[in-house]
Amino acid sequence: MNKLFEGTLINISSDSPTLLESLSNLSRKIGGIPISIPDELRPLYHVAAVITCGSLAALMSISMNIWKAIGLTESEAASALKTLSTTTLANVHEHGIPASLTGPILRQDFETIDSHLNALMHYSPEAAGVYALLSKITLDGSSLPVEKDPNSKDVSNRYTDLIERISSCLESPR
Repeated sequence: MNKLFEGTLINISSDSPTLLESLSNLSRKIGGIPISIPDELRPLYHVAAVITCGSLAALMSISMNIWKAIGLTESEAASALKTLSTTTLANVHEHGIPASLTGPILRQDFETIDSHLNALMHYSPEAAGVYALLSKITLDGSSLPVEKDPNSKDVSNRYTDLIERISSCLESPR
């Protein structure tokens, strides 16, 4: 078995049932997992892969640049990146995405979020926009009670304020 393709989804498509079966068998033989994505959904299938690979690397590049901007050497920044990304990916694989979400949004640490946004707006408005969007995705993807906790009107209001602040960064990062 070819380790290069082990566990890789391989989209198989053919009008010929015989060819479809042969290609499916070939994909399994090299360790792949044959799937069939309808033509109209292939762009979404592909973009999910692009986000998982290229966009993840771009996010890592933002972190590297920030660490170097605050004085870390390339080696120190790379070490931090390796440790954090390896741990995060291991957690995602072992526990799933929702259980692997971390950070100030989940801790309801509004002061830290605000300081992050302020620092990024000065350092890189584009990075602030990325942070804001990822914060919104984290908030949306978490099961945090934005308005579900009747005993905590203050927390609900602070989340509403946070969402408004994030939205303003996304609308106009400069």
